[in-house]
Amino acid sequence: MNSKQVLRIAIISVEYLVNASGSEKGAQALAEALVNKGHKVYVFTSHYKNHPKELNGVKIYPVLNKLFQNKKRFIHEYVNSFSTIIKIAILSRQNKVQILNVHDDQMLGVFTGIVGKILGIPVILTWIKADLGFESFKQNGKYWTYLIRRFKARMAVNVADRVMLKGILPDALMKRYSLKREKIFHAPNPTKIPLAPSHYENNDIRDKWGLKDFFIVANVATRMGDNKGIDTILKTAKVLKDRNNDKIKFLFIGGKRPSALEFWRRKAKQYEVEDRVIFTGYQPDIFSFLYYSNLYLLNDIGEIGWQRTLVEAMAMELPVVSRRTNTFCHWFKHLQDVYLVEQATPHEFAKAIEYFINDYATQIRIGKNARQTVLKEWDVEKFSSKFITVCKNLF
Repeated sequence: MNSKQVLRIAIISVEYLVNASGSEKGAQALAEALVNKGHKVYVFTSHYKNHPKELNGVKIYPVLNKLFQNKKRFIHEYVNSFSTIIKIAILSRQNKVQILNVHDDQMLGVFTGIVGKILGIPVILTWIKADLGFESFKQNGKYWTYLIRRFKARMAVNVADRVMLKGILPDALMKRYSLKREKIFHAPNPTKIPLAPSHYENNDIRDKWGLKDFFIVANVATRMGDNKGIDTILKTAKVLKDRNNDKIKFLFIGGKRPSALEFWRRKAKQYEVEDRVIFTGYQPDIFSFLYYSNLYLLNDIGEIGWQRTLVEAMAMELPVVSRRTNTFCHWFKHLQDVYLVEQATPHEFAKAIEYFINDYATQIRIGKNARQTVLKEWDVEKFSSKFITVCKNLF
């Protein structure tokens, strides 16, 4: 293929615009970066009323079946499976798609893989840790859900031409699935890099949420799920309160579902830390909140673990505190651009927070190193060039 030839790429992302977080934000960033390089990008996403036909040069087709609540997912994934496959196939043929790229969702990986085999279009899976290990389900006693998701994931891997791992080490995938190393495209979890932190100064946000005169420990969880380690962070707040650290507040950004947010508010009251935590609810733009934060605390319980907000926080020059894993140690270095603890416990996290409170110079140094690491490895504009090379090598 000619190096200057325009590619026609379809990206399948369930919540490309509505309720977008993590993986969906990655799909947005990649789609727009590809358009900026002159390629044609079509997004097949869930059906919503008043959906834009085009956004930032990306053509949007809200044709996938409308999302149902969990109790109705059987209808969404299985009863409507034939129509989903047909819709993807028709749009792919109409737009002369050359590459199909699936973000997240194991079953859509299967459907799209079938379309690819029928039409002769290469399929790339773009996966995060939720698609790989499903560890949170097993650890929370939902073993049947774990088995079903793993089965769907294995089918998706088998019908895909390449699997792009965002941040995850290839060995982690190969331990769970039978596939050759050549099929894996190992990459960072690319993100759209925010402007310099000073750009996001916003005194209205600072004053509204009481973010001044405190050491702010931030955490972002769009859906505030119980697998995001929020309980451990609240217990960390309790440990620090018991130590009479009065100048620390914990900032939780997220909570699309009011019920989830209310659950954690009740937990904060139960742990007697309601005066030490700030719940902002869902915020479409988190960067001004991160600007007024001093530290980012990541407590995702999965060994494979990854969160896009980790990279966004680092890009805002925040030191990140997280549990030490093989994945983290591959990309980052303790006390250089992150702070890693051995165990994700309230006392370990409290110790790390106090470390930064007592050493402002190190807080600033690690934060600035963190942004430089992100600029070097995780910029989606740079990554999109590598993605294009992977696509072309499939022809």
